[in-house]
Amino acid sequence: MIDRSRSSRWYLVFVLFLLLLLSGCSVPEADNVTPTADVPTPVDTPNPDAPVGTPEPTIRAQAPITLQIDSELKPAVDPICLEGIDEFSLRSAPFPDAGLEPGGSHIFCAVGAAEGALIEFALVNPDGNEDIRDVISSNQDGAPIAPYSLALSANDKPGQWLLRASYDGESSEVGFTVIEPTRPFIALNQALIENDSIINAGIGGLSPGSTARFALYSMVDPRSATGEAAQYDAILLISTRLVADDFGRADLELDVSDLPPGPYMLLLLPPGTDLGSPAVLRLPNQDHLMVATNLMRTAVAVGEEEIGPETETEVEVAEVEPRSQDGLSAPQLVQSPGIRPNTLQLSLPHLKPAPCLETDAVAVSIGPEAGEIGTWWRGCASGFEAGEKARIAVKMANGQSAIFNITSGLDGTAPFRWYGAPGEGSGETTVTVQGANGRASVSFDIGPATRPHAMVFPLDYQSNIGGDLYLTGFPANAAVGLALYRLDSEGLGEKVKQWQVKTNANGNFSRPLQQAEGLETGRYVVIAQGGPTYVYPGLDTPSSAIAFFSYDVPPAPEAEYYALHVGRVGEVIAAVEPTPTIVEPTATAEPTATAEPTTVVEPTATEEPTPEPTVEVVAVEAASPTPEAIQAGATPIPPGEAPAEIPPETYAFAVDESAPVTCPDAAPGEPTICMLPDVLPRGTFGYMVMHDFKPRAKFTINVKAPNGKITRMTRKANADGYAYAYWYALNNERLGKYRVTIKGGGKTFKDNFTVVEPSTQHAIVQNRSTQPGTAVTFSVAGFEPKETVLLARYLNKGTKEGELQFEYIDTKELKTGKGGGAQRKYTTKRGQKGNMYLILVYRLGDAEPATQVVYSVGQPLNSQYPFAWAQNYQEAQ
Repeated sequence: MIDRSRSSRWYLVFVLFLLLLLSGCSVPEADNVTPTADVPTPVDTPNPDAPVGTPEPTIRAQAPITLQIDSELKPAVDPICLEGIDEFSLRSAPFPDAGLEPGGSHIFCAVGAAEGALIEFALVNPDGNEDIRDVISSNQDGAPIAPYSLALSANDKPGQWLLRASYDGESSEVGFTVIEPTRPFIALNQALIENDSIINAGIGGLSPGSTARFALYSMVDPRSATGEAAQYDAILLISTRLVADDFGRADLELDVSDLPPGPYMLLLLPPGTDLGSPAVLRLPNQDHLMVATNLMRTAVAVGEEEIGPETETEVEVAEVEPRSQDGLSAPQLVQSPGIRPNTLQLSLPHLKPAPCLETDAVAVSIGPEAGEIGTWWRGCASGFEAGEKARIAVKMANGQSAIFNITSGLDGTAPFRWYGAPGEGSGETTVTVQGANGRASVSFDIGPATRPHAMVFPLDYQSNIGGDLYLTGFPANAAVGLALYRLDSEGLGEKVKQWQVKTNANGNFSRPLQQAEGLETGRYVVIAQGGPTYVYPGLDTPSSAIAFFSYDVPPAPEAEYYALHVGRVGEVIAAVEPTPTIVEPTATAEPTATAEPTTVVEPTATEEPTPEPTVEVVAVEAASPTPEAIQAGATPIPPGEAPAEIPPETYAFAVDESAPVTCPDAAPGEPTICMLPDVLPRGTFGYMVMHDFKPRAKFTINVKAPNGKITRMTRKANADGYAYAYWYALNNERLGKYRVTIKGGGKTFKDNFTVVEPSTQHAIVQNRSTQPGTAVTFSVAGFEPKETVLLARYLNKGTKEGELQFEYIDTKELKTGKGGGAQRKYTTKRGQKGNMYLILVYRLGDAEPATQVVYSVGQPLNSQYPFAWAQNYQEAQ
């Protein structure tokens, strides 16, 4: 259980006093969109009891299990920000003589504005691209100040930079130099937001081809703190080795979806690093070797909408950003005789599901996001009084319903589980929580079984109640051998029983688990052998399926975490109803502690809903020579006379109702993969299409850039067997040939596409179908160098006579760089799900927009709009 008060105090101390030293949550979003990093090498599981071996010749053999951090504390505002404030101005702490370098942070401040004023900061990189960030001026030591903390990442280019602050028609700017790194460093490539599942970091300043060690630590409350210094303890979670490329760089994407909220530290241990014994990290001298950040977990969407429709009275679903990575590596198919050994060894990650979070209103969340028949989900109901009884109603995919009661704890929360039993069918399942002061609902998708699963219901088996064993996803009428093992504290399993069952015509089996009668109190695992055989991560025995349960004791947290997340996407889907309704809950029989219904019915075929696509890949920085260009088609503008004013207050264009794009010359019904088009001018996007496959077929996509950098994605086909992915050629995308490899559904596709200079004006938004709370990158290309363009943004207000109706929101100026392109970021709010935005790009003095682009929040756009506007697909015909 997390002590919330202590965690909050720690975070305040950390942010207020180490803001200058640590590139934590205040890292600005970089001008160049962060490339997706390669998957890290397998982790070395720390074992404090293992004998110390011979150290490696170039790096420390292992990161220290425990680490002390000694930090000198500095104020979060530089003294220069408090001196002689007469007028609005931008100020800077003293710069190093050589200039700023990645891995460090620097403080700026805008002074002279009113308290509570909105200050716009524009960070301009050497290419002329701007990154815009708004900061509220607040009272600091008696003066209104808007602080801006700059933390340079590994992607930030050396050269002349500029920071400009604007307020009420006034502006002030400071120029500075960024140099190549002179020492090894680690820095975040992308700022973290609430419920982020990935930490994206960059390492640089290493010798080309050298090997360094990376470690992730959980940080605990300070052991001591004074006005000038503080000491903290950190505990090792992950340790792995990274190899630098020819530029001394390494990129890292770390999956943290299953880590609980709290402070963490990323640590780089370059060759020759000696932290002493006991190990001590000293700040600020070694701050370039570490990044401290705080993982924030929120079950519900809160706060006012900045721009959006009027408040709805229906339930609003807030989904965290989908990911392409699995929670734990998926089981790997192998050839095996299917032996049930007398003993087996389990090595599970020492992690546990996050606790339920308290909420002010009645709310419900459930996760992981992905799962299928034969797996289970963990839910949290919250927003109740201590000890309040509430009702949960579940509408299953087969149309039947189940109702059970829960009782909240002292914190007003109540965990529960839902099991995907074979008889309940695949498709959408809706969970509704009803309390005395309101109700909330959330829906999630249960997919059909794609591989064998074994499941014991309930997970916390009680001898005086009993439970069931479910098998699903096995071959029809197959003989399945089962073995039951009792686990000790070290993960060693001793076989206590074995038996054999036969699946039905659907490959399913469900019976009471009679083999559990008379078991010794403890924790157990069942392995099933029959049909396909897999190597499960952390298990030394290949098997078809595995299932954990406890017997008259609480479940093992690591087993619960493992069963939830092995091979599954780990997000939590949450909902809260903004207007509570007062309804007396219906009294029903109180179930067991985990409150899972046990009714099993015959399977009913249900159509699986189409899942929303995952977010798209990001682009890399341009630095290659220009190949031979092509003549790209101009972007058509909706017909009509020029608007009377620039920009117009309203705008409209026809709804694009075209069907999703399919591959040219594809045979009807034949599984097909293609990439459209094969030439991408900067400022356009490509479309990777997979159609006519089996529902939920999985695809892996690798895109190799001209510099050898590989970007990886995964996609899953919808109920119609259709899947797609985007590739964005931003204005700073590398020019040249890209190699695409797509594997899945029994097919392998290989092709090339080329990114070229644009011959006309283009605009794109990445990601064009984004998730609420996620920033998008707007990019223009094909304009004149150093040209100022107007960006007029609009919000869709509905459809009238077949046309989308947009209303004006705001106008921003954007100045292109020497290549005729530029970028700007737009934020989205949790409450903006379902909104569509339009951006018109005007050249100064023109009555009609030069180009236009749309993006949506929480709804797919497929191949609509820019394709219909002849920006991409038609150019390849």
